Amino acid sequence: RAVFNHTHTYVDASRNWWGDSAGPNNWPQNPGGTGDEVSTFVNVLPFVNAPPAEAPIPPPTGVLKTGLVTTGALVSWNPSPHPEVTGYRVFWNLTTDWWKPGYASSSMDVGASTSAHLPVGIGPDATVAIRAYAADGRESWYSSWNAFGSLTANIQTSVENELPSLTPALSTYPNPFRGTLTVRVTSPHRDGLHLVVVDLQGRTVHTVKQPFALAGTNEFTMDLSGLPSGAYLIRNLAEPMSGASIVTHVR
Repeated sequence: RAVFNHTHTYVDASRNWWGDSAGPNNWPQNPGGTGDEVSTFVNVLPFVNAPPAEAPIPPPTGVLKTGLVTTGALVSWNPSPHPEVTGYRVFWNLTTDWWKPGYASSSMDVGASTSAHLPVGIGPDATVAIRAYAADGRESWYSSWNAFGSLTANIQTSVENELPSLTPALSTYPNPFRGTLTVRVTSPHRDGLHLVVVDLQGRTVHTVKQPFALAGTNEFTMDLSGLPSGAYLIRNLAEPMSGASIVTHVR
């Protein structure tokens, strides 16, 4: 861990474990420390010279800003390898001044999901960070804060270059089906998913929305057991070029 304090008021970070029994690396408080480095105006004495019995949860890693869209912004991160983690909270600011008092202007609990769709109003200057939490109330520190504008374009380009030959497609199975239908969606982009089921009268009778999907092929299961027997059209409105599939429901 590290503490960054941009004010001239000392922050009390004593009685913490800094990764080594020599304590944190800090001049002039503890110049011989070989643990994590701390910044100026952080009081680290006395420090804990052994890890606590109940160590804090490490913050999430691999946070990706996967795109700015008209309906908001997409963000994802690596699932925590620590079994005690039961969920995540997403924090964001509308500016890059994340170090100002209050840190995040908004937050959202996404449960066990490792992706989130942030609302309209997120722009290139917005910053985002993730915290992991456990059922017993312990919570990690923030992952690194980054501005959307610094990474969005590069990430989107790299994803498209990884899968340049993929053609958008939509397929379903089994067909005919009874109750449960699996939909397979292929896309060269990291796009949201907006599946609609339309009956022969042109009415939308079922909808599935997912704001984040990996580039490549994704499968989704729909429970359509409540629909009467008959033929239905399945489309992905988020990827109009993927075509449509006609399926038959048998009760």
